[in-house]
Amino acid sequence: MESSASASGWLISGFFAAVGLWVWVGVVVAHGLWRSIAQSEPNAIRGSGPIEPDAP
Repeated sequence: MESSASASGWLISGFFAAVGLWVWVGVVVAHGLWRSIAQSEPNAIRGSGPIEPDAP
């Protein structure tokens, strides 16, 4: 009885730890993507981005 209760407790805590880790990773990745988009957005608006010279 005692071992099964502690096992379920470890399972629940491990599940929440994994969810917290994935949420943290998602926040970090989203922040990095947002920063890169925010930095490249003015170039796209001005038309001085690296894609412009490749156009015929």
